[in-house]
Amino acid sequence: MRPIPLAVLEPNTAVLREASSIRAPRLGSVVVCDMAADVFGLADARAFHAAAPWCPICLVSELDGPADWAIRQAFEPRPGLFALLRSGMDDVCQDPDLARHAVLARRPCGPEEVAGYIRMRTGRSDLSATLEACFAAARSGVADSRAPHRSTMSRHLSAFQPLKAHDWTAIGGLAQSWCRRAWSVPSSVESVAGEIGMDPRTLRSRVRRYCGCSFREARARVGWEWIVEAALRVHGYVRPACAEGRWPEPELNPPLSTAACG
Repeated sequence: MRPIPLAVLEPNTAVLREASSIRAPRLGSVVVCDMAADVFGLADARAFHAAAPWCPICLVSELDGPADWAIRQAFEPRPGLFALLRSGMDDVCQDPDLARHAVLARRPCGPEEVAGYIRMRTGRSDLSATLEACFAAARSGVADSRAPHRSTMSRHLSAFQPLKAHDWTAIGGLAQSWCRRAWSVPSSVESVAGEIGMDPRTLRSRVRRYCGCSFREARARVGWEWIVEAALRVHGYVRPACAEGRWPEPELNPPLSTAACG
């Protein structure tokens, strides 16, 4: 069987599934692009990302020359989206966590990236500066002296209900700090909360409130995009891609055979 240039790795699975067979990847999924399988692989990955922007893309390539970098940069929809894995697809099929760790190794997202994702998903470009200020406060722990006052930010966001400025600051904190460290320390909520300087009860509460899932479910997901996407869905800013907001169960998506992975 011919190699599959584009696959999806969903949370809590160790099986790569052909991207064309998945109607809507679950939050926390990773798109895996085999650079050696098809010259159109990057274009396919970009098209898939346009339909499922919450999925980071892992580019798998045994080569890492200047030409490869130029091609990647030309196709990258936004800076920092691609995770680069210098390996072969056979290795990823044997150990899918290689792709997850590549995503975790991306440079941390900043306020601009998080605000840009919300702008892209909601079309509210008028709120980007205010949202960036919220996320900058979450990243540093203090408000930027050049940023609007909190009351001003709340006023700007008054038409962007139901979430308020302090909610967006909390979401920015989850996206910018927790998502990387959740995989780098022992799995207990106490360990992760201690790593990011947050009370365990607060961490559980924020994950449940803003992401609509448990800490255990959240920790199985990688990337920061899914956190922001989940918050937008839970609070009614965007609608899930599937009818009635229900995601297809894993068994509905046929796994790639060993031959296909090879």
